Amino acid sequence: MPTVIGDADGRYRLHGMATPTTAVGYTPMSDFSLWDTYRTVHPLYAWLAPASARDSTGSLAAFAALGGCPRWPIAIGESGTMLGASCDVVVADAVARGVTEHADALWPLLRAAALDATAPASGRGGRDQVEPYMQHGYVPASVGRSVSHTTEYAHDDFALANLAEHQGDAAAAATLRARSRGWRMLFDPAVGFLRARRADGTFPPGDFDPLALSDDYAEANAWHSLWMAGVHDPDGLAELFGGAAGAVTKLETFFTEAKRDWDTGDASAANFPRPYYWHGNEPDLNAAFLFAQLGRPDLTHEWARWIIDHHYTDTPSGVAGNDDGGTLGSWYVLAALGLYPVAGSADWIVATPIFERARIVVDGHALTIDAAGASTANRFVAGVAIDGVPLTTPRLTQADLRQATHITYTMTDAPTSWGQ
Repeated sequence: MPTVIGDADGRYRLHGMATPTTAVGYTPMSDFSLWDTYRTVHPLYAWLAPASARDSTGSLAAFAALGGCPRWPIAIGESGTMLGASCDVVVADAVARGVTEHADALWPLLRAAALDATAPASGRGGRDQVEPYMQHGYVPASVGRSVSHTTEYAHDDFALANLAEHQGDAAAAATLRARSRGWRMLFDPAVGFLRARRADGTFPPGDFDPLALSDDYAEANAWHSLWMAGVHDPDGLAELFGGAAGAVTKLETFFTEAKRDWDTGDASAANFPRPYYWHGNEPDLNAAFLFAQLGRPDLTHEWARWIIDHHYTDTPSGVAGNDDGGTLGSWYVLAALGLYPVAGSADWIVATPIFERARIVVDGHALTIDAAGASTANRFVAGVAIDGVPLTTPRLTQADLRQATHITYTMTDAPTSWGQ
């Protein structure tokens, strides 16, 4: 996945097309599990296989012209599965990482779906709840899975703001960037989690259980859903908890409870929903890397390695759930290299590599990642240099990966203050 749907001569036909058409400059594809794959698969492809990323954006442009950018296109049509405008993130991510060929065709369609008061002729695509979202700044509780709708739209807006900047639309970029912070309005300080909020601004009365898989969240509970928007808005998460240290403390609880649950569960535990960190599903896949964004990369080193060592094996049951079009496989590839993407941007979070040496060749450019002594014991980073120049924060850009020839890690067996 994704799947080539064009004939040998490049012709293809989507649902709604009166006659076949011919793809020019890209290979037509479908079967995009976008809600899953925008987080890891598409950033990985945009880096390692830019031609595939170009095929993806060209194909999404064809779908979008017929009925808005799809949520989960399958075969020649749209399945309507899952929620959010994940297509926006995939397109913005590809453009930010240098795959720009279809930006001009897609931008007007994505902009209209996200910002027009009246739904455009091509439809809103994955933004079916954007009108109440525009009205309140969040999706109200009367809409099913309202918390997840809100956090997804927030990330979508962050990504689309980056695309707007690339397209030179400063006004749209400012609107979208401000809107991408609206997810904070769902935080209820009385319980310390994001909750469904009614249109009048109040939270529903009654008991609140952060471990319940309720209809307020999509395939998640309040613990899983707390962290998703942090990947694009870590400052907002810090603000909600009175500072980065407070957010780190809450996140540590999430992982220490997850480890306790893992250590006391039976061998089949990985195949079922987990109450705390749940690697087999998407909403909290970024959580281990959020420590680095909050100023504690040493805890990213600790917990990302724990996930690698305990949630993957080389057996038939070696993936902790549905791989979802390569989502968990791509997570592993990236984490093993010591990186995690801020999807929809050019940014990468620097983590801890598991190999002593890795070599990545893209379009003739070779990048070597050296981490002498890297192991489960030596999982902490004491220093990082790019072509000999020390890196002081746990962040790289796509330009760094495209231009650098060597990234060198100094590994150690104890936490350090590097990157804080």
